[in-house]
Amino acid sequence: MALAVPRLRRLDPLGALLAVAGTTAVIFLPFVVFKPNRIVPGDPRGLLEVLPAWGAFACQATLILAAFAALAMSNARIRLGAALLGVVVVALAVAAAGDALTPPGNKVVRVAPGAAFWVLLVCLGLMATDAITRMRPGPLWRVLFLAAFTAAAGLALAHGTFDHLSVMREYAVNAERFAREARQHLWLALGSLGAAVLVAMLAGSGAALVDC
Repeated sequence: MALAVPRLRRLDPLGALLAVAGTTAVIFLPFVVFKPNRIVPGDPRGLLEVLPAWGAFACQATLILAAFAALAMSNARIRLGAALLGVVVVALAVAAAGDALTPPGNKVVRVAPGAAFWVLLVCLGLMATDAITRMRPGPLWRVLFLAAFTAAAGLALAHGTFDHLSVMREYAVNAERFAREARQHLWLALGSLGAAVLVAMLAGSGAALVDC
């Protein structure tokens, strides 16, 4: 009599790739790079070096949960929730690292997000994008998702959570220059778009007249 062997749940291929990439980044890559000033070479710091034990444990537990959801969960909403929770926790972790490594009142120290942070952010972002694709939302929901994510990112930046990170310090120093360059690029982009639309309209009108 043959024994029935239960089938093992098939691991999600994309989830496996993202889990391996994220795990490798946490183990081998720096989470932040500490620089006494903006000129000298940076000192790479791992996740366990920049957070208290409870904070590092909470961050790692959240990432393990997200990896499990990516590997074994087929429900798109659960995968999306785990990915977004991971993004929030990783973002708070890098903000906390910036606060911990920056002495009070110091304007010279630079704390930059390391390679591990960016890899984790990309992996979690891809996981969230894949989950939204599996949910098959309509065009309106896609626009709402984009607006919600953009608003959340804008509020986090405006709140000052990331003010001790190097990119925000550089922005604070060169805010007027950034605004001027942004306006210039916007005008160039709109001018190019307007010229392309005008050429397309003229070409379409010419082709219609020839056909007549």
